[in-house]
Amino acid sequence: MGTKSLNLLLKLLIAVAVLCLFLCAAFSYLFASGAAENIEEAINFIKNDSECGECEVCQSCESCDSQTVECDCNSSEQINTYLSNLTDNLEIIDIESPLSEDYVPDELVTCDVDQYGQQTVSAEVSESLEDMFDAAAADGIHLYFISGYRSYSEQKSLWNTYVNKYGKETAEQMDAYPGLSEHQLGISVDLGDSDYKGFNLRTSFNKTPAYDWLQKNSWKYGWIERYPEGKEDITGIMYSPWAFRYVGSEAKLIYDSGLTLEEYLNLKN
Repeated sequence: MGTKSLNLLLKLLIAVAVLCLFLCAAFSYLFASGAAENIEEAINFIKNDSECGECEVCQSCESCDSQTVECDCNSSEQINTYLSNLTDNLEIIDIESPLSEDYVPDELVTCDVDQYGQQTVSAEVSESLEDMFDAAAADGIHLYFISGYRSYSEQKSLWNTYVNKYGKETAEQMDAYPGLSEHQLGISVDLGDSDYKGFNLRTSFNKTPAYDWLQKNSWKYGWIERYPEGKEDITGIMYSPWAFRYVGSEAKLIYDSGLTLEEYLNLKN
């Protein structure tokens, strides 16, 4: 290869490198801008939903007769401080720190909703679940509460059933090992449609009015779809449109981001 050819090749490589750097910078800017917009929208949602118009970020309320809050809620320091305090409902159980066999949430309660048998959840999420059912009913949607809190022994029995019926490899994709199930935390639920029970606990549940409503509205009550389609490699669990998880005030941020809980926490951290 001649000198001219080498020089031409070198210039071409430099041009490609500069282009790559430019594209990386551009995508980083766009991503950051989108994240900022999502955070700002979430903060505005929190402000509008607070009692007496009090801003939970700034903890200020000039007048409880006013629903308008005047404060600087868009500084990154305030937002990051606020978000860092919203992690109580974001726990992900992993193999290195499983729940013990005797772990039980502090208080388990039943909910006044249409349900299979008598399900229980952690007291901290019961009101939000009932509010979500009531809101759906007002829209003509009849949600069905299939499963809530599961003890270690119940999860173990369910896990063994899956293993015996489908084999260990398939069971690992269907549900979590005993001690690794978020149902044991009392803040995960399996939901269905009372009018289409034949679709419950099946991927075809995603064709029901109940699922469509949950997709659009569950975040308003602090709930997110836990194991979405196309994210199986990240969550470790097969697509489960019936599985919802309470995450509280950060539900809108997660919903807007389109990320799984795992992805969201990795990004946040």
